[in-house]
Amino acid sequence: NGWLHLRLTNVGDTWQCAEIATGAFGYGLYRFHIAGPVDLLDKNAVLGLFLYPGPQLPFRANAEIDIEFARWGDADAPVGSFTVTPTSWRFPLALPGELSTHQLLWLPDRVEFSSFQGHGEPTDKTLLAHWVFRGDEQASIPDTPLQLHINYWLFQGKAPAQNKQPEIVIRKFVFQ
Repeated sequence: NGWLHLRLTNVGDTWQCAEIATGAFGYGLYRFHIAGPVDLLDKNAVLGLFLYPGPQLPFRANAEIDIEFARWGDADAPVGSFTVTPTSWRFPLALPGELSTHQLLWLPDRVEFSSFQGHGEPTDKTLLAHWVFRGDEQASIPDTPLQLHINYWLFQGKAPAQNKQPEIVIRKFVFQ
């Protein structure tokens, strides 16, 4: 189906993680259709959908835009976060199933983040979380092209607490 399957895999005594990176992108809408229980991730698992300066791009501090699902080792922590480094907004997430859509709209004056249930056209009825970042005393809106990264990894290299981890599938990615 052309879907991207991300897995945490135990090979012998070593856990292997997944990451891809693309070429540079600029301002626009980034939308990810995900199948998998991102709201129920293990406390040591991290799913990152983010923009970051790649090796071929000029590095600029604070030039990272993230949608992340992670508990950072704390099983009781909220799993969702939207970030324009170093400023973040963390939120709890409870999905009615395993299908969700997450997006960021990167514009010169703001970054708008949203999470929705399901894979249909996003609406107010399916909205789960929304945050708008316009800059603050710690971070500004990145203004140079950034590389798209998708990764599924283990916080501090620690094995999943339950020694297993469900697969996360990116069924569709849209850039406009």
